[in-house]
Amino acid sequence: MRKLKLRLLAKLAAVFALAVAVGTAMLTVDNVFLNHIPLRRLLEFNIPAILAGDLLILIVLSVFSYRWIGSGDDPEDLRLRLMRLPGKMLSGLLLLSIALSVLYDVVSIRRRGGSLMELTASDWADLAGSFVSEMTVALVIGTLQYALSRRAVRPALLSLGTKESRPAPLAGLLLPMSVATLSCFFVVSTAGFEYLYGTSSRPIEIGNIAVAAAIRLAFGMMVFYLLVAEIRQDIRTASAEVKALQRGGGAFAHRPIPVVSGDEFGELAEAFNRLQRHMGRSYEETRQELRLAYQVQKSLLPAAARSRGGLELAALSEPSREVGGDLFDLVDRPDGGLVVMIGDVSGKGVSASMLMTATLALFRKEARAADSPAELLRRLNAAIAETLQGRMYVTMGVGFWDAAASTWRYASAGHVTPMLVRGRRAEEAKALPSLPLGIDDEEDYAETVERLEAGDALLLYTDGIVEATAEDGELFGFARLERALERIPEGDTAERALRRLLELLPPSGQGAYDDDRTLLLLRVPAAGEEEDRVAGL
Repeated sequence: MRKLKLRLLAKLAAVFALAVAVGTAMLTVDNVFLNHIPLRRLLEFNIPAILAGDLLILIVLSVFSYRWIGSGDDPEDLRLRLMRLPGKMLSGLLLLSIALSVLYDVVSIRRRGGSLMELTASDWADLAGSFVSEMTVALVIGTLQYALSRRAVRPALLSLGTKESRPAPLAGLLLPMSVATLSCFFVVSTAGFEYLYGTSSRPIEIGNIAVAAAIRLAFGMMVFYLLVAEIRQDIRTASAEVKALQRGGGAFAHRPIPVVSGDEFGELAEAFNRLQRHMGRSYEETRQELRLAYQVQKSLLPAAARSRGGLELAALSEPSREVGGDLFDLVDRPDGGLVVMIGDVSGKGVSASMLMTATLALFRKEARAADSPAELLRRLNAAIAETLQGRMYVTMGVGFWDAAASTWRYASAGHVTPMLVRGRRAEEAKALPSLPLGIDDEEDYAETVERLEAGDALLLYTDGIVEATAEDGELFGFARLERALERIPEGDTAERALRRLLELLPPSGQGAYDDDRTLLLLRVPAAGEEEDRVAGL
């Protein structure tokens, strides 16, 4: 902390020295070109007096800075003090300049052997012009000091960091911007006033006035540019952080805007950081709730490592977000058969999760009562359509497995067609097109019947699989899925086959999947294989 303060004090001393040097240069230009005072005479009194005033200003500002900064031992207290320092220096410099200007003019009058009571109207006009000229210089160096001090304290404020704290007292931009505007006005106008309204007996030379005006204008524009550039830096920093937050999406990595001033921009940065912290806490609370919701949702799905109804089963279901809209289920029928269901709710996030949970509960209620997959879909569609009224929908595939007859009856409500793997050949199983659940309450569903042989496998899946992004940037698609299934060796168990398939699919966690993905692999064991073998992920 001590090294930080010493480095900052050295920078501020250099800023103050530069500011008074600019003021000395401007006053000398005025005396030479406007007041026609020879350099020899300036060296006798004016320049020594100006330098003495400069030294006094430098000492006063440096001592004040030392006491202002040195009294802040706590990092947070130091941060607040540094944000107010440029404004404090500006106010102090202007007040000190007014006092020194008055003192300088009084001493000048006394030095000429006169008094204020003896001044003529012309003398008062010259005195007023001199005061305005000196105040113009004070405004310029005050603005310069403010802009450079603001820049000097920025690295120290960044090193102190930005954290949740009490807000800094507002030191508005009104004063520095007013000072900068007035300085530019007087810089340009005083030389013109000297030409138009000069009342002294000194000769007026347009060339000298033009030179002085040009030099003043150069100084004024430089100072004004420095102030605007410094303020623009705060605007750019805030804009960059807002854009970074916008790009952050769900990750929401809180990256606060550096608060490097006590003015309106600093207040805006503080308000933005407080908003970010509030959003961060809310987001984290929501994530915790969604994690709990996912655990509840996951517990509603059937255990994947099961062998039921004479089929080997292996399943995987992964949401693209904290909670998902994919669902699958297995229900044992009284006749020893098995009802297999896979579905996909439209949309993502919490709304899809809630509809998924309601659909799953409704399916379990109706699965044992329906005599066929088509009837089951009709029952579900009537209930879902009445509730959703077309606002959302559910695609679903339902299969009835009859172990005794080795038959698979299947009906689809707008769901992707299962893949049938027979030997080393994979192709789409039989299915009839239809509308998803929830769109038309009068939709009629039809079913297909297929006989499965020993060793055959059925892959039921959601569209997140084929809509994933492959390594070449294209959709993974149905053709690649078929080729991946054909690469799985014959005789693999459902568990092993699903593991091999996952190795051939685009890997998760690398942005390949924008949608939930669910796979349900059913396999008819070959003769002699253990039918009660547990398989799953």
